[in-house]
Formats: sequence, structure tokens, C-alpha cells
Amino acid sequence: MTVCTAAGRQAIGPRRWRGAIVGLAGAMLALVVHAHDTWLLPDGGRYDEPTEVTLGLSSGNLFPDAESGFPPERIAAASFRLGGVHYPLSVLRVTPEQLLLRLAPHAPGIAAVVVAVEPLDVEIDDHIVEIYFDEINASEAQRKAWSAAGQTRRWQERFVKHAKTYVRFGSGDDATAWSTPSGATFEILPEADPTALTAGDSLPVRVLKNGLPLEGLQLAAVRDRKVTGGFVATGADGRARISLPQPGWWLIRGTELRQRDASGTRWDSDWVSLSLFVAPSR
Repeated sequence: MTVCTAAGRQAIGPRRWRGAIVGLAGAMLALVVHAHDTWLLPDGGRYDEPTEVTLGLSSGNLFPDAESGFPPERIAAASFRLGGVHYPLSVLRVTPEQLLLRLAPHAPGIAAVVVAVEPLDVEIDDHIVEIYFDEINASEAQRKAWSAAGQTRRWQERFVKHAKTYVRFGSGDDATAWSTPSGATFEILPEADPTALTAGDSLPVRVLKNGLPLEGLQLAAVRDRKVTGGFVATGADGRARISLPQPGWWLIRGTELRQRDASGTRWDSDWVSLSLFVAPSR
């Protein structure tokens, strides 16, 4: 559902959009969406009191630098949970680099912010697939299935992206704000306060899909445009531990890739990310 606020902004609720992508925005999106990270980045991670926050939704290879945005029609859901209640995010404006969203907290606390992007069908060139496999740490079985598809193969994929972040307002210590699942279809759930991290910490996380632990997801931590520390696979309980040795913005991300059929050329995937601010060590 779309609601116009008094300021003329567009509020995005949980109802799924199915508008067609046309013109330049669609063409730009098709070029950049694949084998790229997608993230939500607030203009700050910690505030002394409730205040309006702007978040940028962007895709690219250079986190945290925004590279390519999303048109509002591509957003399936965008909301934040604060004090146990869910509220919609509103659209501020669209730029070529990012979709800017507005978070308006009503009280102190830790806001869990989630965005889901509509499914998109893409085709990518044969020579890009191996790069893609390396970026997500694809399994040997997935690589063999693609290799067996033959010389006339053409990679076809439908993917969905899920992005998440946390913003603290005030000094309260409500663990349920970050330890409770947000209700998103696919999410990385921290098992320590994600707004109180300092350089050198390691963050225990749990990956949930449809509310259940997801085993074997390859997680990577990205900082300053590169993966730091390699990949860590989630265990049978969906848990993993991510090292955060340096201060600044970090992105924890993973891609669940699945064969749609036995052809080796048709795939489905879900991408998930969690952006976090890590303070300098004391």
C-alpha cells in the first residue's frame, strides 16, 4: 500500500509491488544487480535521542560507497521495528546511486530496519559466472552442475535481496530489540548487541530463512571495498561467528543459490545482508 505523508513522501508498507521497470532506471538496475552486494546504510548508527535518520539502499562492489540505487517500484517491503511495533519507512528521494529512505523514531530504543526487494529475472554472460561463484563461495556441486550444462549454456537466475541494519536511539539496553527475529523472510540475526560493537569484537549471528535456521550459508564480512577474513559457513543451527577487527562500517552478507531444475542453467537465489557500525577500540 502506498500512502502520501504530509510532506509528500511515499510510505512503503508490507504489500508487494509488481510494477514493471521501464526506462533508464530499469536498464541501470539490470546492469548492476548481479554479483553485487546490496545494503542499507544509515547516516549514523548511534544517537543520543530519537531523531530522523536517512538510510541509503544501494548495490555495488565498493561498500560502503553507494553505486546504484533502486526505483521505489522494486521495493517489496521496507519497515523498522521499535519497541516491539513495526512502522513503515518512507521514500525521501531517488538518486542514481541509492534510494534514500526516512526513519522517524517515536521513542528511544534500538530500531531493526529491514528492506526486501522484488524478485528479478536476469541472464548473465558465461564468463561472468565463475566470478559470481567466487564472490559467493559457491559449492563444488554447483560449479559442476554449471560446467556440465555444455557449451551452449546461458545462465538464467531469479533472485531476491534482503537488507537489514540497526540504529540505536538513546542508552537503553533492551536485548529483545536485536535478539528477536524481525519477521523478514530471510535475515541475519545478531546474538550480541549490534549497536555496541568495537574494533576487535567477533559477532555471533544466526541466519534464519522463513523463521528457521539455515545451514551451510557462506557468510563474508566486507569492509572498505573488500572481503575481510574469508568465508564462514553457518552450522546446523544457523549460527556463525564473524570477526570485526577494524572500526568503521561493515557488511555481513551471504547468498543462498539453488538449482531450479536439472539443466544446470536455471537458478534461484536469495541474498541477505546486515550492515553494522564498529567503533574504535577503547
